[in-house]
Amino acid sequence: MVHDLVEIEKKGTPAVLIVSGRFEQDLKASARAFAMPDVRYVVVPWIYRNLDFERAIRQTEAVFDALVGELTADVNGSSRAAKTEPTQVQRFEGDNYLEALQMMNREFLNRDWGDGFPLMPATVREVEKMLQGTNLSPEQVGSRN
Repeated sequence: MVHDLVEIEKKGTPAVLIVSGRFEQDLKASARAFAMPDVRYVVVPWIYRNLDFERAIRQTEAVFDALVGELTADVNGSSRAAKTEPTQVQRFEGDNYLEALQMMNREFLNRDWGDGFPLMPATVREVEKMLQGTNLSPEQVGSRN
């Protein structure tokens, strides 16, 4: 979603995301990755795919003024602080790897951080393997456009 917002903004059209509070940290991380830490968004309590029509309308109406405020705010030349927080390391332990993996999956799915398919941990080792596929330094955040 953040990628799409970045592309819309690049074309000169203001955009604001509506994000469930459970995905706010993911939004912030994605915004940093796409070099747009000042992404504009409003937070709603529930994920839309889980809501009936009436509840979806109510939660959207509740943030409508904030949404309009974000769309009409003067962002040219303003020095809005990035809505970012440091990365947090979470540790899941069990009697074995499978048990720890299942605990992580339960916790992350309870936070709506997945779609029901198994999640794999971003261990230091796995992240280092992933970074071998790029010529950027591990400290590089975002893209160079």
